[in-house]
Amino acid sequence: MPGPPPRRRVPTWEAALMALASLVLGAVAATLLVVGHHPWDGDVIEVFTPYHGLHRGDVLAVLPAVASLVLAAWCWRRRG
Repeated sequence: MPGPPPRRRVPTWEAALMALASLVLGAVAATLLVVGHHPWDGDVIEVFTPYHGLHRGDVLAVLPAVASLVLAAWCWRRRG
């Protein structure tokens, strides 16, 4: 039984562009989760100033950030 087909390698510039795009989109998504007022904000975990703090919902901002890092690493590994 033949093995899996070889992975397609992409040009370095294309891998770099896709990695950069994934990092930018992840940063935008994380920022939108942190700066917005959402129904899932939850209680304040840590108070920084009288008007600023870390809410339970802000932890969700870690998910798109980590996903973008994983996607960027995957794109970069596929470069030619």
